[in-house]
Amino acid sequence: MPGFFQGLAKAAVEGYQNAKEQQALAQREALAKQQGGYASAASQERLEWQQPQQDYRQQQTCSLPPPPPRPQRQQSQQQYQQQEVHSLPTLPPRQQSQQQQHQNVTSHPAPPAKTTSSPSPGCNGLDLIQGSQIYITFVAPDLDICPSCYQTSIAPSPFSTSFTPIIDPNPGHKTCDMAIKGVRHAWKEACARASTDATNAEIWLQRFASQSQTIMSHVTALLATITSLKEQIQLATLQAQFTQASAMNQTSHGFSMSCINSIGGGNYYDGGSVISAAGNNRFSEATRMKMDVSVKEYELGRGLAEFRALVGCGVDGRADWS
Repeated sequence: MPGFFQGLAKAAVEGYQNAKEQQALAQREALAKQQGGYASAASQERLEWQQPQQDYRQQQTCSLPPPPPRPQRQQSQQQYQQQEVHSLPTLPPRQQSQQQQHQNVTSHPAPPAKTTSSPSPGCNGLDLIQGSQIYITFVAPDLDICPSCYQTSIAPSPFSTSFTPIIDPNPGHKTCDMAIKGVRHAWKEACARASTDATNAEIWLQRFASQSQTIMSHVTALLATITSLKEQIQLATLQAQFTQASAMNQTSHGFSMSCINSIGGGNYYDGGSVISAAGNNRFSEATRMKMDVSVKEYELGRGLAEFRALVGCGVDGRADWS
């Protein structure tokens, strides 16, 4: 009996397991079918969505017009420009003539102005002329012009042929006379008169020569006076200093002798007072010398001011080209 029950139990267990396996197999088959259905539906929807997009793109591609050729666009631009040109309003004949005259005037620039009185940037001023070439004129042989001032002031003038270049036999010892302000002003006046009265150009050149010689003589005299005053001031200053120092020594010596004599009871000759009096006199002389120096310095200042106004130089003695 036990073996019989065991066989029944074993058969029941095997049947239950087979049923479970069949049920699981059926579930797997159903799940596979369901997933296959979902995939086919999704693929079908994807195909249905892509088809209108492709149709729309094909329609857009087919509906676009072909691009126009390049020569036609250039031709249209040229036609548009020609239309703009033809559409501009035309000027009346009077305005057209005025515009043409204005164009003719502006197309021909005005000639440069003649700088007959302008200083030369290459001139060495009141210093010595650099180089051995100078320009002279027969109407004023004492005038010496440097090449730079000739090119700037004389070459554009009506008197350019009156000046001749020469080689200075003693170079490095002359200054350019055109650096003097008075000479430049006289030259400017002569050129202005000759430009309006060409028939008497020679007369104006002679007048310039006379004025320049007068100016040069005055400049030479001023230089001599200024040089002499400077020497006198230096000498008078030294003399005044020496006299003042001697007066101080005499006064001090006389005071010392007076003190010694007072200590000795006054039995000796009082020479200290005499020496002190001599020292006081020398003090007065030194004061007078200083006053003379002040007067000479004032005269020197006036001479320098006149020289600067005539020559045209600054306080340092350099030409200012004013």
